[in-house]
Amino acid sequence: MINWLLFVLISISVTIALYVPGLLSFARFDLPNHLLVALSPAFSILILSAAMLLFYVLNCPVPWYFYLVFLVLISAAMGFCNRNTILNRVRSASLRSCGYMTVYILISFVLVSWIYLKNLDGPSSVIPYFDNAFALSTVRCFSNTRLHGVVFSSCYGDNPVLFDGVRYYPTCMHSLAALIVEAFNVSPSESLNIIIFVCLCPVLCLSVRSLIRTCYPDDLVAEFIGCFISYGFVGFPWGLITFGSLLANLFSLVFVPATISSGIILSRRILDNRNGSISSALASFAILMVLLALTHPGSLFTTGVILVPLILKTINNYLSSVKMISAITRKFIVLVSLFAVAGIWVISFNLPALHDTVSFNWPAFQSLGMALSSLLTLSFADFPSQVTMSVIVMIAMASCFRKQEENNWLLISAAFACILYIVDVTTDGYCKQLLTGFWYTDSRRIVAIVVICLIPFSARGLSIIFKWSNSFIANKSDSRVSPFCYSFCCILLVLFSVFGPSLIVNGSFTLTSPFSYLRNTISSINELRGKPFVDGRVETLMLDKAEMEAGPRLKDVIDDRFVVFNNPLDGSSFLYGLNDINLFYRLSSAQDGTDKSNLLRSHIDEYATNAQVKSEVIKYGIRYVLQLDYGLMPSGSSSFYCVYSPEYWSGVQSIDDSTQGFKLIYSHEDIRLYELTEI
Repeated sequence: MINWLLFVLISISVTIALYVPGLLSFARFDLPNHLLVALSPAFSILILSAAMLLFYVLNCPVPWYFYLVFLVLISAAMGFCNRNTILNRVRSASLRSCGYMTVYILISFVLVSWIYLKNLDGPSSVIPYFDNAFALSTVRCFSNTRLHGVVFSSCYGDNPVLFDGVRYYPTCMHSLAALIVEAFNVSPSESLNIIIFVCLCPVLCLSVRSLIRTCYPDDLVAEFIGCFISYGFVGFPWGLITFGSLLANLFSLVFVPATISSGIILSRRILDNRNGSISSALASFAILMVLLALTHPGSLFTTGVILVPLILKTINNYLSSVKMISAITRKFIVLVSLFAVAGIWVISFNLPALHDTVSFNWPAFQSLGMALSSLLTLSFADFPSQVTMSVIVMIAMASCFRKQEENNWLLISAAFACILYIVDVTTDGYCKQLLTGFWYTDSRRIVAIVVICLIPFSARGLSIIFKWSNSFIANKSDSRVSPFCYSFCCILLVLFSVFGPSLIVNGSFTLTSPFSYLRNTISSINELRGKPFVDGRVETLMLDKAEMEAGPRLKDVIDDRFVVFNNPLDGSSFLYGLNDINLFYRLSSAQDGTDKSNLLRSHIDEYATNAQVKSEVIKYGIRYVLQLDYGLMPSGSSSFYCVYSPEYWSGVQSIDDSTQGFKLIYSHEDIRLYELTEI
């Protein structure tokens, strides 16, 4: 219980550090309060990232409290400069609006705690997925060296012998997590859990609130329902946690709704400057776009896909207000603008810097009929269908189309996102790479685009249901129930059908609840019981309980001055991030046979008799060999990665107690640690 209390207190501290400086610094902007709040974390993240990147380039490590003092001083200076504006905003804020915001965040906190926190296996829980080895190792490396790459990555910065240079990768999330490790003396896994928790609540819910409020400024019901809708789709944000895990994508995508909100406000002010300052709206939009580029460039393309219809609509409406431009000329300019967007897309696709991203391919796995069914029922990836949410969204979409509401451009955005999904999961080839390559052709990242487009419609749909039920009761003369109470109960019933448990009718059928399945999945993968699928299959994870618990004991018997050679696909790549063991492989490496250490992978068992292998061992300072899954071929109890190929790791896996030059110094179940004795 104490550990969870500390977890929550650290999360609150991180939230304050994210929001307060931005609220003080951006108070002068002529922006509605909901966007100002959603925009605020950008200030702290950008300021800290700039400082961390500067010291990283200078190779000058500094303690965590330097960044804290730096942030406090800048915030104090900005707060002093904006003191009058801040006081005016505080005075204009009503007690009702403050109470409303408090309830909004509390509901979000309860939902995230119930869905996410409750199903973690402790504050330091880790999901042993392929991508998480990189996340943990990067956070550990940054915290060990006190150098935070922000846009550069390396897991070997604390070992000059193994250091292989840096490469571009958005590590802003990892850098912030490393600061949390240094400041609060928590593990990298706990710091990442804190970051994700804060991303979900309050960052995502406040970002979504701003989008809904901007789309429907007069619909308070839709705005309030946003605290539920933020978490109502399993595809996003939850699908990015249960696969990958795609934490860096999630960290960036939670700001996309706020960016869209800022874009809508900018569009309105361009068309009518009586709506407010164009420069403030432009500045907020630019700041959020820079934030997306910094945290994960893929989010820029996500935002672009959603906003292109709005951009074209804004151009068309602006030209319509210019009397000297004919209708034909206006349509021609809009068409040219569309081709310009397509040209930017193609140019970006062919940029050398993006080649590895856009050329990556996840093979198609659905027929056209299955893809359409997935979209209609929102049954993305390996999750059950969300029929209730689908109906809610369709109600709002039909209303938007019938009334030709101001936000009807979102219908086109949603339609294009659905086309991207269909192309991605049903085809292979150049067209697929061109359209979905910016997201690694990964259907889960495409699903995030679809869901973000649908979030405003889902809130609007529930609001329409509320108004329908209210009107229905109000027109019944024999009703003894308040229309508001009746409508409120109807909404609660709908929300229960979205978030509630599975429906089991004994002897007849079972209707699986997507959120029961989701919570079970999060619990299962965090407790290392495996990844469950809807069809009953369970995928083995890269670590089991015994291997996780062995980490601290292995750390105690290993001399940190020397390197431990390991097979990363048996799960050992996580032990650097989790236990700070000086591993040779700190990532879940690919198996392409071109690794510079292929000689060691295949022949380290021969080092005592092979001079070439021994030279490599001495070069890298290797003194230990670790096997988390003993034996040349995987056994039934092994927890290798699902695409493990034993032939690439024969040198490591063939070592046993009788191998010349190796001394067994730790053994538990199928875990073996050998010390090299002939060095």
